[in-house]
Amino acid sequence: MKDVRIPTKLFLIALVAFLAAWVWFGLSAPAAVPAHFNAAGQVDRWDSKFAFLAVIGVLAAVLALLFGTMRHWLGKMPAGLINLPSRRAHAYWTAEERRAELDDAVADCMECVGAACLLLMTAILGISGWVAAGHAVGVGVFVALLIGFLAVTAGAIAYLLRRLRVPPQS
Repeated sequence: MKDVRIPTKLFLIALVAFLAAWVWFGLSAPAAVPAHFNAAGQVDRWDSKFAFLAVIGVLAAVLALLFGTMRHWLGKMPAGLINLPSRRAHAYWTAEERRAELDDAVADCMECVGAACLLLMTAILGISGWVAAGHAVGVGVFVALLIGFLAVTAGAIAYLLRRLRVPPQS
């Protein structure tokens, strides 16, 4: 059996966490749940639990398909559709002997970003469930989640850019 890459494992863990939170929310949340929070962290829209679950479930499914199948589709993408910072980088990374490495690097990045998206959505489910149960959530929680999401996304992109540097002798 082929070894599973760490970003793939992280993506799968995030997907399972989202699914568990989605089921928990469906079983335990009241009929009306917070669906939107304003900049102060206060609820400014309530929806039915089923409408909320449908919207967040469809969003998560689309994201999971997009990010989760990237590794499969990248290898089938023609080199002309790949955008890299320079002609030199494009020629280097789309060469047959390095294309698989390019595909793996991009797929790793996308799986990390996908995991961050799914974990953010998992947190949103948790917060909505917590508030629906009558508890308060401060704006700091939202700020921390946003900063964490942006940090993971920026880190994945920075790692990708570092990994895809073209050696000087090429």
